[in-house]
Amino acid sequence: MKQINALNLIRIGLAKGLTVGVLTTPRYGKNWRMIPINNIKPLYERVIHHLAKKPYGEYFAIQELFGEQVAKRLVDKGDIKGLPVGGTS
Repeated sequence: MKQINALNLIRIGLAKGLTVGVLTTPRYGKNWRMIPINNIKPLYERVIHHLAKKPYGEYFAIQELFGEQVAKRLVDKGDIKGLPVGGTS
């Protein structure tokens, strides 16, 4: 089951790992922490900007947060609309 946890927050850039202990027993403040809100806000604004782009905004937002491979995987599954062949942002 997928869930929001310390490692996923670190992967998408919303948190920072402090020690390798985050891999075994994540403890907030001890081996991981959230990044400051002033660092999160620009990411939020980029994602919202992407989502406003039609018809490929979802693709660009997913790409921003999770990377190109995840975006393409979701296109292949039919979950989001993919870019036309040869398309770029």
